[in-house]
Amino acid sequence: MVRKKPTAETLSRLESKPTKGVPIRKQKESLSEVRARRQLVWLACLLAVIVLGFITGMIQYTTKLAVCGEPPLTQSLVVEGGSPVLHPGEEGYGPGLLNTYYCKDEAKRKFGTD
Repeated sequence: MVRKKPTAETLSRLESKPTKGVPIRKQKESLSEVRARRQLVWLACLLAVIVLGFITGMIQYTTKLAVCGEPPLTQSLVVEGGSPVLHPGEEGYGPGLLNTYYCKDEAKRKFGTD
């Protein structure tokens, strides 16, 4: 099958009114636009993880605070040394994603601490 060369009339008609189904080429994005978009996605993901962790820890902490009526004892799953149970005012005490919270009577039964 031999292809015919397009005539000037055919070319001008195609330029003025492109046919359906013929994809129009997009301009390529510059490298800086690609990097900026990638950085924005990473920043959004990082912020989502931080906010989710903070909210999750706060919800657990405030729930136990309401149930106990006083600041709960905290068991940290990431212990850097010392007792696994943290009392209010100790370093590392507070809301966190990897913390478990106990009322004083629960902690006495489970850990034998005051």
